[in-house]
Formats: sequence, C-alpha cells, structure tokens
Amino acid sequence: SCIYDSGSLTNALILQGVIDFTVPSGNSDGKAIHLVATEDITDLSVFGLGVANNGGGTDGMEYTLDAVPASYGDDILIARSLDAMSAYFADCYNEFEIVLVASSAISQNGDDAIELYELGCH
Repeated sequence: SCIYDSGSLTNALILQGVIDFTVPSGNSDGKAIHLVATEDITDLSVFGLGVANNGGGTDGMEYTLDAVPASYGDDILIARSLDAMSAYFADCYNEFEIVLVASSAISQNGDDAIELYELGCH
C-alpha cells in the first residue's frame, strides 16, 4: 500500500515500452521493460514495477530497481536476458544508458498491465 503523501512523489521515471520479443533462446528471454528518467534520480531503488498478469488486477510491487543513479533522459532497460536483448538490439543496445537484470516477476504478455511504483505508490 502507498504510505507516502503523493506530494512527496517525483514522478521522475516513466514507462517508455513494454517488450515481449521472440528471440532465438525462447522462454522469457525476450521480455523487458523500457523506462526513461524525466529528471536526475540519485537512487533508482525508490522505484519498482509490478505486472498485473492476465488482466487479474494488481498484486503489488514485484521488482525493485537497483540502487544506482540515473540522469535526465537516461534510457533504462530491465531485461530478463541481457544476452538476448544485446543480440536483438545489436548496435542500438548502446542507446540504453542503464541496463538492469529483471527478475522472473517481469513476465508480461499482451493482456498484462504494467505498474510503475515510486516510494511504494503507483
């Protein structure tokens, strides 16, 4: 549950893309989330993600970003398989300033809502 006054939220991170590519290694290796920093962030770990699977509603924050800084405009990729994403994006992979390894909670497909949390709020 959200324990912070919404006035304390920065909204400094936005969802840019929800990815479920078909990749040679198969499984969930093609799943990723693309975020963009809309201002400088000293610690990304105040943000998290949730996947409301199969249209079944929220089950809360399931993934916390790493405790690393981000700068305004940074593209952040949270990927199940860094190797699969690197191969898929090829030369464009370098466009992501921050790449994080996703947990198995990042398991979206076409009927799942993606929730972006800040300070436990979404």
